[in-house]
Amino acid sequence: MDTSTQAVYAVVSGFVVAAAMGLLGACAVRHARNALGHARPLQMLFLRLEIIFALFLALFYLHVLYATNLSAIQPLVHFCFPLLEGLALFCFFNMMVLLVGGTAAAVARMDPTKEKKASWLTSPYKKSLDAYRQLLVLFLSTKPILGAVDGWAVSHLTDSTNTSKATHRTVHYILVVVLNLLTVATFAGVLRTFFLLKRHIAQSFNLTLKFAVVKSMFYIST
Repeated sequence: MDTSTQAVYAVVSGFVVAAAMGLLGACAVRHARNALGHARPLQMLFLRLEIIFALFLALFYLHVLYATNLSAIQPLVHFCFPLLEGLALFCFFNMMVLLVGGTAAAVARMDPTKEKKASWLTSPYKKSLDAYRQLLVLFLSTKPILGAVDGWAVSHLTDSTNTSKATHRTVHYILVVVLNLLTVATFAGVLRTFFLLKRHIAQSFNLTLKFAVVKSMFYIST
């Protein structure tokens, strides 16, 4: 990317970031004026998602500014993007469960057999939710570290000897496969929960729009 193209990207991205930050500021004012408008745990999840989105935009803008010298920040970018992705997915997943009344209520709405409430702990849907949460925790704790290693390997592809370049390329390819498999498995769990609970959540929460925003983070970072 030449200097003029980078300047155009930086200006355009700057306007996008400024607009997004203004929107997030308006959301923050709304939260401050309606402190009791939501149940506290749910409101905190909304605030966390907004903060994560703001940090994600700032990191994306930094990525644009250093487009001509990405090797200097490659490990940091490959660590921070997955970390923010994991936090966003984790908050979004918990938000969906809270919006229907908690884990017990979510299981009751997901289970088509309509078994009595006393049996929700043994429901296969309870086990599925637990498995999805474990995948999210694994994603959140593992992908940033593997991403940083991948960023280190990528940053050394241009300034390595032929022997070490082959090693770095092999590490990169292996990590790409592992990271993609982990991402697909985690996102599939969140997506399945989304489709099972979507019709039980009030339209005023704009769950589909929030899901699209979270999904867009994956497209930008990959």
